[in-house]
Amino acid sequence: MRILMAVVAVALALAPAADAATPIERWAKTNKLSGHWKTKDTDRDGVKNRREFALKTNPRKADSDRDKLRDGDEVTVGTDPRKPDTDGDGTRDGAENAGRIRAYDGETVTIDRFVGGRVTALVSESSQCLDEEAEEEAPADEEYVEVTEDATTGDPHWAEEEVEATEEEDPPVDLGGDDDYGAGSCTDPDLKPGTLVTSAVIADGVALDIDVKS
Repeated sequence: MRILMAVVAVALALAPAADAATPIERWAKTNKLSGHWKTKDTDRDGVKNRREFALKTNPRKADSDRDKLRDGDEVTVGTDPRKPDTDGDGTRDGAENAGRIRAYDGETVTIDRFVGGRVTALVSESSQCLDEEAEEEAPADEEYVEVTEDATTGDPHWAEEEVEATEEEDPPVDLGGDDDYGAGSCTDPDLKPGTLVTSAVIADGVALDIDVKS
């Protein structure tokens, strides 16, 4: 009888507790998530809670690393939502991405900037748009003109000041990381609301160059 009781005791000791929480359950409890939380996007950053667990981001903060770029947007552009400066170049990820299109009526585009604020500009026949998903190398003999940083924000992806043309009368172009001037005129699909804008240059209220990522 004593031997049987000892065997039962050992078996109970080795068996896992029925209410033992899994890592994801403990994570959910720590972040005060309840109900059908796995399929929800609690902080509305574009990332479901289940994936936030996998990414090790904060499900209650839309911008886990406070770099002015939502976690979901970081996933879209390929930066690390846990590191404010993914590439370690001294510029926060949010400053390296212009913003998101808020509205476009066929003539003017409104962009919500990740670093704060909103800008509206006229889209003309000379406005150039490039979808980075379909980007091709520019011709080697193409000439480009780099626009200096915005004096008020220090953001190299934005220039809202009057810019003079070069001696060759080339129009001002913000390289912003990619030499893409001449990529093509802007179309409705390029500027649909919600589209991510990775770089833009605006002069005298006119959008000269807008790079997007669909």
